[in-house]
Amino acid sequence: MSDIFRRWCPEFHIRESKSALKGITKQYTIDGKEGYDPESFMNAVKSQVVGLLSINRQNKFNFVLTCVMERVDRKTGKVDSCNAPFATKAEVVLESTDVAELYDNAIDKIGESIPTFQRRESNWQFASVVKLEINSFRYVPLKDKSYIPLPKKLADKSAIINMNNEDDQCFKWAVARALNPVDKNAERIDKTLRNHAERLKWDGIEFQVCLQDVGKFQKSNDLSVNVFEYAKGYVYPLRISSKQRERVVDLLLISDDEKQHYCLIKSLSRLLASQVSKTKCKRYFCRKCLNSYTREDKLEHHQEYCSNHEAVRIVLPEPGTMLALKIITDR
Repeated sequence: MSDIFRRWCPEFHIRESKSALKGITKQYTIDGKEGYDPESFMNAVKSQVVGLLSINRQNKFNFVLTCVMERVDRKTGKVDSCNAPFATKAEVVLESTDVAELYDNAIDKIGESIPTFQRRESNWQFASVVKLEINSFRYVPLKDKSYIPLPKKLADKSAIINMNNEDDQCFKWAVARALNPVDKNAERIDKTLRNHAERLKWDGIEFQVCLQDVGKFQKSNDLSVNVFEYAKGYVYPLRISSKQRERVVDLLLISDDEKQHYCLIKSLSRLLASQVSKTKCKRYFCRKCLNSYTREDKLEHHQEYCSNHEAVRIVLPEPGTMLALKIITDR
């Protein structure tokens, strides 16, 4: 596939940079080059992106253009810079979708976001394009049931509430249960839980909820929502909120060959402890890097350092090997 894209536009290369949940979520990246402003860059890579979307229908896509923005301190003359991401909302690409029009709309949206950023954060000026990320998330029609039984290894830990949903709104029910815990039949979706769920703000959220929409939901509801992934017998951080608000919800995303399903993590310690220790004592885990401690004060000390660094996902492709990958974070 990459060879085809190179023939369309040999100056830019598109690559698959991340993949999770057995390929249900993927990220593709095109690196920026000097001499392009946002609009000219987005137009230069249009044929590649449109080609990618055309052969990956039945997916949700969103685009994130990261640019270097600079400003000069008028008093000192010092030049400050930052990497600013400009994102579009997720759109479904069906067989009937005009992908070229969808991409043109994304160019317009990003083009509107940059001056908005400059007005909000005074004196910032565009310097260069860092990269364009294309995030894909397999689209499951609303009529499908997203429920997946827990693998026995997870069920035996008694650390997860697997909501018994008959629809595709597992995210909604898991979050509502986290905020409204019960002692018995926690996986049951009854009238009381439905009423609690409707009190949350769901504006702009489509089901099934893709990772790119989690940040929007948590900001609207003053929550911190962290998502972990279960794959190859291990639990990994997949999307970690960089701002830990008073109300924190930890979710586990599991998948089969066709769909994905959110579950509620009721005990992170019980879920993760066997991955790091054979002892049964309680451990306190850093959600960003999965380092663990036997004392809460040691975890707090570690988090003062870890909060200033990007979250990583530790992948164990073969026994005894580790590979650190960046995962999604937001505020």
